[in-house]
Amino acid sequence: MNYKKFMNSAWLVAAIPMLFQIVILAPIFYLMMLYVKGIAFIFKFITKSLWKLILWESEVNKRKALEKKNDQIN
Repeated sequence: MNYKKFMNSAWLVAAIPMLFQIVILAPIFYLMMLYVKGIAFIFKFITKSLWKLILWESEVNKRKALEKKNDQIN
């Protein structure tokens, strides 16, 4: 068997999976990563908004309780 022919075919055999990974799999994984980042961002935004709403409601409830207490004193 000729050594140079074997090396040429070996490069082809090795290059085909590499090209598959670079051309097809890499963009798919990149898009999946962007999708997951988008979901994480939306989840973070929703939880942050909910947390602000909870804090705001607790402040309102405290204020109402203080006003009620002041009215009872007066």
